[in-house]
This record gives sequence, C-alpha cells and structure tokens, in this order.
Amino acid sequence: METVPRAQRRARGESHAAKMRGVRSIEQDAQPSVQ
Repeated sequence: METVPRAQRRARGESHAAKMRGVRSIEQDAQPSVQ
C-alpha cells in the first residue's frame, strides 16, 4: 500500500481527516450534491 502515488495518499489522508472530524464524512459521501 506504500506504493500508492503521493497524490492518492494525499486524497486518502484528506478522507481520513474528514472521518476523524466526524461521521459527517459519510453523509457527504452519500450526498455529494451537498458539497
């Protein structure tokens, strides 16, 4: 998994940070229109 490109790793990090902020990350994922 460390072979993942830095761009992908960064995107994953953002997703993880959003999840840590709260479960709202899942809501945003389910409702991309809210973004």
